[in-house]
Parts: sequence; C-alpha cells; structure tokens
Amino acid sequence: MKIAVVILNWNGKQLLEQFLPSVVQFSKEATVYIADNASTDDSVAFVKAHFPEVSIVVNPTNTGYALYDVKAVELAQKFKANFEKFEEFANEEILAGAPKA
Repeated sequence: MKIAVVILNWNGKQLLEQFLPSVVQFSKEATVYIADNASTDDSVAFVKAHFPEVSIVVNPTNTGYALYDVKAVELAQKFKANFEKFEEFANEEILAGAPKA
C-alpha cells in the first residue's frame, strides 16, 4: 500500500522541530508533505534545510484552516491513483471548534 502523510502547517516551526523527525523516521514507506498556509516563522526554511526528502506545498496567502484543508485534500486526490487510502487527523484545538456529528 502506498501512503502519503500530509501535514497542514501555519507558523508551526516549533512543532515541526519537535515532531517532524519522528514522522519522517517512522514513515519510511510514505511520502511526507508539508502543506504550509503562508507561515511567517521560518517553518518552510526549516523543513527545506533539515528534511529535503519532505515535499512542501506553500499557499501564498493564509486562507484559514477550512479552505486550506480543502486544498490539502485536493492535493491528496491528485495522487489518488497512487494511494489506496486517505485518512485525515486533526489536533484537539481544531476539533474543539468543529460542529458535533
């Protein structure tokens, strides 16, 4: 099975420094993408310098989580022929504002 890991990012350099090493280490069979939402904290430069194997997609303007999430899903769908399964995970802060199903 082919796997893509798409990480949405906005000014998350500190979190990327903390967690991206593990994601890369334990995702050897996956293609890892950072979908950046116009960060101003050097997130993109950090990833380029320390993780050249990670693909970066940069949105030139901050469109907010919902719209950029849709764009990240569109990115994943472009590769749908190459990936058998798509799942999305979000942190508690994002889910706290989501309507209950």
